[in-house]
Amino acid sequence: MKRLNLDKKWLPITIWGTFLLISTILLYSAGPYNFCYIEQWQTFIFDSSYINHIGATPGGIANLIAHFLIQFFRFPITGILITALLLSAIFILNVHIFRQWTNTDHHLVPLALMPTISLALLHFNTNYLYAGSLSFVLMMFSIFLQNRITHFRFRFIFSFITCILLFFMAGPIAMLYSMLLLIMEGSRSVKKARIYLLYPLLVILLGYYSLRMGWTGEWKHIIGPDGYFTHRLPAGSIVYLPWGMTICTFIIAYLFRRFRPQKHSAVRTAILLQVLVASAFLYLGSKQYVSKDNEFFKELNYLARNNRWEDIIKRYQEQGRSNVLYHNYLNLALAEQGKLPTDRKAYPAGTQSLFLAGNKTPYISAMLSDIYFSMGHISFAQRYAFEANESSGNFSPKLLQRLVQTSLIYGNDELAQKYIQLLEKTLFYKDWATQHRQYLNSPQRLAEDATLGNLKRCIFPDNRFAGSKGLDDDLKQILDQNPGHKPAKQYLNAIQAIIGTINQ
Repeated sequence: MKRLNLDKKWLPITIWGTFLLISTILLYSAGPYNFCYIEQWQTFIFDSSYINHIGATPGGIANLIAHFLIQFFRFPITGILITALLLSAIFILNVHIFRQWTNTDHHLVPLALMPTISLALLHFNTNYLYAGSLSFVLMMFSIFLQNRITHFRFRFIFSFITCILLFFMAGPIAMLYSMLLLIMEGSRSVKKARIYLLYPLLVILLGYYSLRMGWTGEWKHIIGPDGYFTHRLPAGSIVYLPWGMTICTFIIAYLFRRFRPQKHSAVRTAILLQVLVASAFLYLGSKQYVSKDNEFFKELNYLARNNRWEDIIKRYQEQGRSNVLYHNYLNLALAEQGKLPTDRKAYPAGTQSLFLAGNKTPYISAMLSDIYFSMGHISFAQRYAFEANESSGNFSPKLLQRLVQTSLIYGNDELAQKYIQLLEKTLFYKDWATQHRQYLNSPQRLAEDATLGNLKRCIFPDNRFAGSKGLDDDLKQILDQNPGHKPAKQYLNAIQAIIGTINQ
């Protein structure tokens, strides 16, 4: 008997530990640089106005916690471990809820995998907001506590309070919470459960109040999963997957509670069926929603951000597949190494192999800012950095760094100081920002800096609109000012090779 009790005590820990290990391995194998890429677009600012601005809106607490965690994604393994812990918490809470609610042992463990897998897939969509998964943790924890209350009246009062708290702390997840409570209470007593219809109405009322107050712009962002997706873009069906999957699993758990199989063979068959469905969902979902092309792009981005040019060339050669995004990063690395070819055949997409046309998306704009910064075309580098930062929420640490650099190069010390002050309120970029303070109102120090001083000499005095006479002409102007800037010469030769005007 003691051995049996000991086994039951350690079984949840074993399940949790196994899931944590497997999820860490799977997240790493799917895309080790995915979370580093997420970190580029938002970070945590240790500033009261920033905290009040985000925290005062519905879902603001979850957003603040998300931003706080994302700042640690600067290192590949950190983001993977934090996300694996988050997914493990959702999974184990779901397991406990099903076990307690259905009065079974661990017969529905595989079923609890389904919402967790759907959330894991969402993490590889760059437009998904990390607050969505944190909101799931808060919701599952609230259900876990609510399910432990045996008295209906106390359970109702607790549900009412947590529904309001979830709305203001975590946002739209309160609607899903109210729907799941309705399913659970319906399994206990259909008559008593009718009163729980008030909770979806309560969330809608709170949403209406939020719209009237101007806290959000659309209904779908205040009561639906669209609220956990970048608002400037349509969310698509994937963002509804975790909500739909969670509702389906709770309905299945309800049916299992009501028509629980008594025979051991039937129980084993049910568990086996759950495992097969979860495995198939993981396999098919990863095929559909995790793009190897996107993950390789994120890896190249990470390597470029850390000036690992030789690694970019090596990884491009190892990859075996190619597209214009890969070409852009490869040719950036080759230009930095002084190895950019002058053979037209090396550029299958023409000048698009060197630099894509701007398409107003922050991801392409950020890459173009890197390319133009390398060329020494500071006006374009600043323009695309500003566009990307503004469209992504104005708190991209990488782009704020670029705006500091370009502002200093142009001698706009007041603007540079504004961005430096922001970065000084971050955890991982404050030292970099403080180091760049030395260049404020100090043209001599700036001129002596190996990077900024060299790029300042690339500025050409022509008052025309940049690019109006073609990028090749701009590069000639840059080289007239700074003949020693090799990337500009490399790109100019490549452009001339493509258009067939290179000097023989």
